[in-house]
Amino acid sequence: MKNEITTWRQGAFIDQHKYVRMSEEWKEDRRHDEALLVRPAPMQNAICKTNNSEDAEWIANRLNLAANLERMLKDHAEGKPIGDSLREFHENLKL
Repeated sequence: MKNEITTWRQGAFIDQHKYVRMSEEWKEDRRHDEALLVRPAPMQNAICKTNNSEDAEWIANRLNLAANLERMLKDHAEGKPIGDSLREFHENLKL
């Protein structure tokens, strides 16, 4: 299985036309529930659920970090220069 997901994100409720008749309270509940999830894309299945929305954001950021490191390692193994990528990665690193 290829793992090329580099855009992990904290879940976010997407208010679609099919929810037009739902109450604001229902939508707010969905927003709260979604903020606890980590997804590879807005409409894809969640991989985990947390008890705290800040934890979901942290997990998504760490998965993106791992994906970037994995990509750089693959590039290095294939003999591609990674100096610029590594510098940019280090400059954007938020620990």
